[in-house]
Amino acid sequence: MHSKNSKTPQEVLNLFKQRDLPENFCVVPFVNLICNPGGKVGVCRQKGTEHIVGDLEKNSLEEIWNNEYLQKWRNEFLSGNVEICRREINEDFCHLGATNYEYFDDVELNIKQEFPMKKFTANLNGECNLECVMCDVWKMPNGYYDKGNFWNKAQKDIFPYIKEVELLSGEPFLQKDTYKLIDKISGINKDCLWSFTTNAHWRFNKKIKEALDKIKVKNIHISIDSLESKNYSEIRKKGRLKTVLQTIDDFVAYEKERMNENKTSMGLSVHFLVMQKNWQEINHIIDFVDQRGIKIILDFLRFPAVYSLASLPELQREKILEYYYDNLSPVKLARSMRIIMPLVKSLSSAGKKKYYMKLMDVYAD
Repeated sequence: MHSKNSKTPQEVLNLFKQRDLPENFCVVPFVNLICNPGGKVGVCRQKGTEHIVGDLEKNSLEEIWNNEYLQKWRNEFLSGNVEICRREINEDFCHLGATNYEYFDDVELNIKQEFPMKKFTANLNGECNLECVMCDVWKMPNGYYDKGNFWNKAQKDIFPYIKEVELLSGEPFLQKDTYKLIDKISGINKDCLWSFTTNAHWRFNKKIKEALDKIKVKNIHISIDSLESKNYSEIRKKGRLKTVLQTIDDFVAYEKERMNENKTSMGLSVHFLVMQKNWQEINHIIDFVDQRGIKIILDFLRFPAVYSLASLPELQREKILEYYYDNLSPVKLARSMRIIMPLVKSLSSAGKKKYYMKLMDVYAD
């Protein structure tokens, strides 16, 4: 249930042809900045919190937006000589999945941007009620953006012009800055779209409903990572699966209520990060979302490597692929390509050839 303007991968490739852009182009460095806890600034969530392009202790957002590194990054995508994102594009195909293409018509295809970013990712605080083993954001500081002049400057220079706010943070629905952002932006920019990534480990209450009622919600991604209680609590420490499942049901009910009132769909989806502890759950999680009429985002965990399928011995990776080929229907296999392809590409040359051929055999049948 994405926005009506979101694009399929093939539609994105068609856009590239229309604009005479290389097939490995990505729009993200042309539209987005991420404000991380502590003032470090990133661009792409796929690159992770360690991939920093600037620091608010040293430069303003305006200066960072057109600094030397970002201009170099944009030039790589315009020329097709991609180095910074070579692995992500070759293995994750993330450049085709970014919903930023909804406002592609407004993108300046120049290495230097005349106008501010179109998307503001507000990863403002580390505050979270869970301590997930694959995440470091919950260890990060809180309150940095209350210092200095950030809010006043953003109210004048950023908030009136952005097309989308994305909240990642630790847990955005537990942070006061989320509600501060909603109050400030909804009063001056009613057409702004809002996206949230949440652990949903809280109760859906009046405060949350009233905040969501004020805005146009584009997506709510619910990170869950396991439907087995023991697995869930080992991956998402301090968490109880029962709490999240109840909140998902509350979201589904609220979605129906919004649609009956002619408000925007919330684009509900479950985000499932596939790793060593949960790789056998793909069948289950796809059935779970299908039963509720919501989307699934399957991602392949790479870091920390100790939890990644990629760090397993090759024979074990082959057994996992065999399991998927034997137990996933062709439709489910197609929906799991962001897991299948990194596994196949991680194999030796002989292994790659073998499992590419087996994949072809699955669809030939």
